[in-house]
Amino acid sequence: MKSLKILLLLVSILIGLSCCDDNSTNPGNNTEHYYPLKVGNSWTYTRDVDGTPQSQTIIIDSSLTLNNEKTAYRLSNYYFEYSFHSKYVYYEGSKLFVPYRKVYIEIFDESKFNSNTETIVVPAGKFEATKFEWHVFYRYTSVETFWLVRGVGIVKIDNNGEIIELESYSVNQ
Repeated sequence: MKSLKILLLLVSILIGLSCCDDNSTNPGNNTEHYYPLKVGNSWTYTRDVDGTPQSQTIIIDSSLTLNNEKTAYRLSNYYFEYSFHSKYVYYEGSKLFVPYRKVYIEIFDESKFNSNTETIVVPAGKFEATKFEWHVFYRYTSVETFWLVRGVGIVKIDNNGEIIELESYSVNQ
C-alpha cells in the first residue's frame, strides 16, 4: 500500500510538471542582458569537425575593474580541459565591448536587435532566440549568424556553414 501511495505521488508530480511546461528553456526576462556576465558562468558548445563532434567550454573565471568604473569579465576558452584563449568583455548600457590594447571594440548593441525571435532547438534545449548577423571584413568577407537568448547567451552559431550549438550551460542569476 505504501509503494502505491509513493507511485501515485510521483505520477501526480509528473502530471503537474507536464501541465506547467511549455517545452521552452528561456530563463531570461527583458530587463537583463543577452550575455549574462558573472564569474562562474559557463557554456559548453559542440561542433562537428570532419565527422567528429568536438566540445569547447567558455567559462567566466575572473573580473577586473577598468578605469575605476567598469567591471570587465574574463571569458576563457577551454578545449580538452586546457585554456588556450581568454578575452575580457564588459557592458556599457546595451553595448557589449572587448577591450583591445588601448581601445574598446563594440561587439554588438542590444538596443539595435529586432524583437523577432526564432525557435531554436539545440542539445541544451529549445529556445526563443534573437538572430544577429555579424559581417566580418578583414582579409575576406564573412557573415556569421548568432542566435542569442536573454540571460543565457549564444545558443547557436552558423559560421559560413560550420554549425556550433550550445550543449549545456550554467548561469548564475
